[in-house]
Amino acid sequence: MEMLFVFALIAAVIPHLIPSANACNGYKLHVDYFRNCGKNDIIQLSDDFHPSLNDDCSITLYGCTNIKKTFKTGQIMYDIIKNGVHHSGIKNACQALENAHGELQSIMDSVGAPKHCPVKEEMICGHGKQVSIRKHRIKLPMMAGTTTGKMELKTNSGNACFEFSIGLSRHLFSG
Repeated sequence: MEMLFVFALIAAVIPHLIPSANACNGYKLHVDYFRNCGKNDIIQLSDDFHPSLNDDCSITLYGCTNIKKTFKTGQIMYDIIKNGVHHSGIKNACQALENAHGELQSIMDSVGAPKHCPVKEEMICGHGKQVSIRKHRIKLPMMAGTTTGKMELKTNSGNACFEFSIGLSRHLFSG
């Protein structure tokens, strides 16, 4: 009976002492925001749109993306800051879809995202679909920190704008 009490106490206390015991290698993903920033965007993110990092080192996708107008051409302007380092550029949206590979392609495949232009009007939802990043666990220390950014999409059918702030951190103990 005493052993059962000790086990129950440990089971109740350990999760509070090590909050990331159930995270990927001790890392947790914190999403401050992931939202639209434009008016009348042709691509609208649902209010609950966000990724989550699970204890089995998979990313779970939640929420929906509503593509409100079909487009044939597009250009993405991005501006991203990670731990004070600034990255910006311009990419052809259609080429980016066609050239996606690795985990990005896996994520796109899992939710049924378009792979080429034209991108048709549709609703794409994550519904808790998962993509494993287990093979990248060793790279998590390099990915740790806060990343903020803004992406603007200009298409032949209209524009869309997205902004985000996410953090990846490792917590061994609280307090």
